[in-house]
Amino acid sequence: MLAYLGAWTLAGLGGVALWVRAVPAAGAVWAPPPAPAAGPPPAPAAWWLALPLLALAGLAYWNGAVLDPLQFRGFPDYVTQMGGARRLLAGELPYNPDIRVWTDVNLPPITLLVLFAPFSAFDDLGGKLAYFLLNHAAFLAALGVLLAVSRPPARRADPLLWGSAVAAMAMTFEPWHDSLRLGQQNGVVFLCLALCLAALLTRRDGLAGVALAAALIGKPSSALLGLYFLFARRWRAVIGAAAFGIGVFLLTLPWAGWDNWRFYLLDKAPQILAGTPQQSNVALLALHARLFLPPDALSSFDAMPALPPAQTLTRVAQLLGALALWRLTATRWRPAPGGRTQGPGPERLAWHLEFAVALVLSLSLVGHAWQSYVTWLIVAFVPLADPRAWAAVPGWPGRAVAALAVAGYASVALYDVALYRVIGNASAAATVFASLPNAMLLVLAFALAVLRGAVGRRPAD
Repeated sequence: MLAYLGAWTLAGLGGVALWVRAVPAAGAVWAPPPAPAAGPPPAPAAWWLALPLLALAGLAYWNGAVLDPLQFRGFPDYVTQMGGARRLLAGELPYNPDIRVWTDVNLPPITLLVLFAPFSAFDDLGGKLAYFLLNHAAFLAALGVLLAVSRPPARRADPLLWGSAVAAMAMTFEPWHDSLRLGQQNGVVFLCLALCLAALLTRRDGLAGVALAAALIGKPSSALLGLYFLFARRWRAVIGAAAFGIGVFLLTLPWAGWDNWRFYLLDKAPQILAGTPQQSNVALLALHARLFLPPDALSSFDAMPALPPAQTLTRVAQLLGALALWRLTATRWRPAPGGRTQGPGPERLAWHLEFAVALVLSLSLVGHAWQSYVTWLIVAFVPLADPRAWAAVPGWPGRAVAALAVAGYASVALYDVALYRVIGNASAAATVFASLPNAMLLVLAFALAVLRGAVGRRPAD
């Protein structure tokens, strides 16, 4: 454990040094860039590169997100949660207290009713296919929303090439393919988060709150975004989220029932919040638990035993993460001499980066976040393709931040199921590979925070 703390201490010192070099001092004000001189007409769109890129991405999507899930294991998570929804509609307890927590229904009654009960109108096969198509449609709609609201100016990036690169990154992202194989609802949650971001960027804060509440109903692991709303003083978003969440809760209560909610809150929720050391759990608590558990715990479906040292380390990390998010959002825009501001473009980019930091920290600091949940981080990866973000961090600090971002992306994009079939679930190598995403999520959050700090204090447009 001392070696673990020492490694994070050294990483923290290196991060502070990089931050000092990459982000200007808080007292510095930026000078507006000179107007660009007239130059030659813009080059034609790079269709010759964009079209092959999209073709390869489409082929990978067809193989990994359509054919592979359809011949996998019959969407096991969907089958489990759908069974709970059918029991709930029949007036029975949707949970089975006699089986292990991670093989049982583990969603609250409101999620079972809103996301799974509608598919009870279909037969077994029809429900699976409808659910599969819904998640595909939601994913593609979310990608369209991100492409529409996050596009950099045409003078900074060719729109066709930029959009093709972002689409290829999203369509080939392994956690999304894993989500489809398992039958997870991450396509729907991803769409809600993309709509939340779009509403924030256009100052429709009330709608942003509604979209976040919808995302939390789908999966509560992005809850730290609610704290971001508070820190950023997005009061209408907070009110919108609370009003929508309470409204849906009251609307579904006659079918959900108090007894089911009581059982979930008093029995299921504590076991879920305790986390799991399984290799597919990318939350930081899983990494801390693996320091004190034998390697075979990486494949256990039991509730995690009480581990006070691991939980203490995680609580400290949660506190530090919340403080870092507060400090980042407390850095407001400084006007240049004469009262001028950076303008809506860089300001929206900074808001996107703030949102990305909060989302990455949320997945890292909750009790559990399966690798399939990392699908949501496509929202966080999009600003990394914006040239304006990198223009704010010139020189070797920018290259260092880029290396950290690439390493963070690569660590969470591994096909972990295939990897552990090769190296084994309980080997020493499995422990190392399983812990990479847990640590690298924090590294990715740091890289995004550096870009946010630099964009807020340097001209980026």
